[in-house]
Amino acid sequence: DVITEKEIRELVKKHYGLEAALTSLPGYEEFNFQLTDPGGKKHVLKIARADASLPFLEAQTAILEHLSKAGTAPCFQQIIKNRDGSGITSVKVNGHSFHLRLLTYLEWTFWVNVSGRNDGLHYSLGRFMAQMDKVLSDFSHPAMHRRYTWDISTATDNWVLLDAVRDPERKRLAGYFLLQFE
Repeated sequence: DVITEKEIRELVKKHYGLEAALTSLPGYEEFNFQLTDPGGKKHVLKIARADASLPFLEAQTAILEHLSKAGTAPCFQQIIKNRDGSGITSVKVNGHSFHLRLLTYLEWTFWVNVSGRNDGLHYSLGRFMAQMDKVLSDFSHPAMHRRYTWDISTATDNWVLLDAVRDPERKRLAGYFLLQFE
């Protein structure tokens, strides 16, 4: 690893004035940590490597700031700005560059872990998603439009791969489904 927990704690203290214990959290593109200060207050620290798209991190920050101005704000993490007033802190440690973001911690139960999901809970989720969509309807950021290979809306990108399917029946079937997406 190119950055130690001790170095992370020092960065958090230096840039955010926060002393806290670290607990590693799962992450997709970033390193994520739960920070717990001596009083028990929790935060989330996200650490992106330098090769992460800074404009995309800026877009994520802007989305959370936009959501923080709406009635749904308590349902989203809030950006905690660093001592310089920025939502993103760029640092260099051991010759490696990183981008840090500190967020509030939300004490929730993950949807997948909720037992007894009834119609009322499903309707509540639907209402919340509609409220969020409404709040974001006037939001745009140039970097928020990324393409993911696993995103079903990009399925038609796979036309170029169709020639790699050797079995004629499978090729016909794959072509049929690609046509449905178009």
